[in-house]
Amino acid sequence: MSIWTSLAGVVELAVEGADVPAGLSALTAAGVPVLRATAHDELHASITLRRADAAFARELFERRGDTVEIRRKIGIYFAFFSLLRRPVLLVGMLAYLVLTLYLPTKVLFIRVEGNSSIPTAQILEQAAACGIYFGADRSEVRSERLKNALLTAMPVLSWAGINTSGCTAVITVRERATAEREEGSGGVSGLYALRDGVILSATVTAGTSLCKPGQAVKAGQLLVSGYSDRGYVICAQAAQGEIYAFTTRELTTIAMQTASEKQSYTSGETKFSLLLGNFRVNLYFGSRNLDTTCDRIYAEYPLTLPGGFVLPVTLVREEYLYYTDSATSVSEQREEEILTAFAAQYLTEQMIAGEILCAQEQLESGEGSATLVGSYACRELISRSQQEEIILPNGQSD
Repeated sequence: MSIWTSLAGVVELAVEGADVPAGLSALTAAGVPVLRATAHDELHASITLRRADAAFARELFERRGDTVEIRRKIGIYFAFFSLLRRPVLLVGMLAYLVLTLYLPTKVLFIRVEGNSSIPTAQILEQAAACGIYFGADRSEVRSERLKNALLTAMPVLSWAGINTSGCTAVITVRERATAEREEGSGGVSGLYALRDGVILSATVTAGTSLCKPGQAVKAGQLLVSGYSDRGYVICAQAAQGEIYAFTTRELTTIAMQTASEKQSYTSGETKFSLLLGNFRVNLYFGSRNLDTTCDRIYAEYPLTLPGGFVLPVTLVREEYLYYTDSATSVSEQREEEILTAFAAQYLTEQMIAGEILCAQEQLESGEGSATLVGSYACRELISRSQQEEIILPNGQSD
């Protein structure tokens, strides 16, 4: 059966009669082509005709007193019309065809290769801002414009390449070496004092030291210069070193004498939402405003395909637990412990490096609050790198 015959449709008829061969001869004499004829016995036969000739052949055999039944319908014509009676299957096939033609033109997955110190999430964030994101056009992703935009947005990269494999965009990067990054900053820098203090130790690995242990310095004073006199020439570089000094700090902290204490959970509820790229779809009614007596447990479950590909679809689960609380008084000893621990942690975090040597603290109780006034002697790193003025050959400064 040719493709054209299949497109027009073919019908197979089962004929039962006293003289089937005579009926076939009459059909041929009428000019109806028989594609296939099979005689099962003297009374039964099967004939295959074109769809357009089936009605005429059936009428001819029935006028002769034969019995005719349609055994089957063959061809693309009947297959197509059978699909029309199954709309769900037809829509699915059309959707599959459209997706097969459309999806390969889009970027559905993004993979980063070659990074070691720079987080992958940071590169993906900058890539999205430059136009490399879920659903982007594959032809645009591979353009030099986007690659140059990524390099401009991330100076820490010395090279970037963007290739596509199917629906996956592969961003291959090469990080700039540490020494290369420092050179790129340019200029001459010195070490300046962050705070007033008395120098305890000075370790200088590059530059000219302008301070010594036991010397009192002011905040903003130059401690190590980036210029070194080598006799015939002046060497300009970035000063490096560590200057530790004895410093004093004062801190006042306040705490309330009453506190709210959690008692027991009374009720809870769970809410779900979907993150589709940068859009959020809430799967619940109402707002997400938290009560003051409520704990919130937040969890994200990204949709991941086999092979580790993470789709930009995330299920968010939020659990809200409501509890009762009551006001309790805090003892003076407990208040002092809390304020002392907070002061020590806060001062340590304010230092680049160092420690608290000694402390003089006094607790004062007032109406509903307690105040801790403290004076602290510290040993801390006070040197900070800052660019110096550029000295020109004629002695002027820029």
